[in-house]
Amino acid sequence: MTPESSNHVATHGSVPDPKQESIGPDLEVRIARELRSLLTTESRDPDDNAVALGARSLSDIFAQTITTPSISLDEARAVKSIEVGGFTAWPIFITYAGGHRDPYAPVYNHAQIEERLREFYASNSSKIRGAIGEAIRNVGQHGHDCHAIGHERCFFAPAALFVKELPLGSEPTSRVLIAVVADEGGGISDPERSMLNGVGSMAGVDSVGMGYEMEGALLYLVKSTKGEWSLFDGARQINPDKYDKANGFKRRSIGENEKIERVALLDLEAPPKGCQKIMFFAHPSATSEEVRDIHERLLGSLKALSR
Repeated sequence: MTPESSNHVATHGSVPDPKQESIGPDLEVRIARELRSLLTTESRDPDDNAVALGARSLSDIFAQTITTPSISLDEARAVKSIEVGGFTAWPIFITYAGGHRDPYAPVYNHAQIEERLREFYASNSSKIRGAIGEAIRNVGQHGHDCHAIGHERCFFAPAALFVKELPLGSEPTSRVLIAVVADEGGGISDPERSMLNGVGSMAGVDSVGMGYEMEGALLYLVKSTKGEWSLFDGARQINPDKYDKANGFKRRSIGENEKIERVALLDLEAPPKGCQKIMFFAHPSATSEEVRDIHERLLGSLKALSR
């Protein structure tokens, strides 16, 4: 028997162009799924591989890797990554470094991170490296219990870096890097204020400094101690600096009302403690046109999650 022929003619409008579209979920749905899997506050079953920062502690996530809270510097620098929820994750340890500005320093497997992210850390002046590095450095300032830290040993903060690449098309340059720095410290009370450029103290004086992280990222999410997720877009904001560059970087007073306005407040689950920052980065080899397109697509997808 001859099979019946169809009169339906496939057109460009009915068949996704593989270079531009996807037969899978659209970006808005994919971003929502990624963030909810990352942050979910409910463990569905023992075999669920979601990161679930709201449902389990970082100590639970790294339970097979970190069997003792105190290790040497060399041991901390050699702890390898794990795979969880599609993310590659490294634990961040803290040691007492001494000095005035940064008495506590983060310690982690720097060499393996450099290797894993070599495409995104395209040069020594990479803004991506700088933004992630600054977020990790801030764990040393604020993201741990300083009373538990001793001399010449490293302690699990607890804190971690999670990274994942998200393809937005068929071209290698269409990949977006999602980088998450999470800790279980005191958290951030006012991200809009903390987003100002500068250097805060261990006591939180001025509460500024995260602007350097935002500057290197395409888009930036941060959770406050109120349980709110703020979306920041450095491309649309001018960030005032704590230092007067025209006068030899002299310190200036930060005005009481100075802050960086968030783009949106997002409806996402909030882990009950600590600080969580989520950064999105375009591939360094993407053209300026590709970066603009990626930026607008991501921005639209994230704003769709607004409260």
